[in-house]
Amino acid sequence: MLGTHRSALFADHATPPLHLAVAAGSADAVAALLAAGAPTNVRDRATGESPLELARRLGDEDVVAVLRRL
Repeated sequence: MLGTHRSALFADHATPPLHLAVAAGSADAVAALLAAGAPTNVRDRATGESPLELARRLGDEDVVAVLRRL
């Protein structure tokens, strides 16, 4: 999936909300979901990635920083 456009990650409706926020590049949404207790150890069905792995692959340093504050 390297090089996949972020919008392609929204096609699977079974994608966890935290993954969707990561894919959207929204550090604020990621922080809000984490504050609400979103699980961080869940893996995306399509890619097998954790939210942190997805953020790293997308190169989103702001989202990575939010996820690493756990």
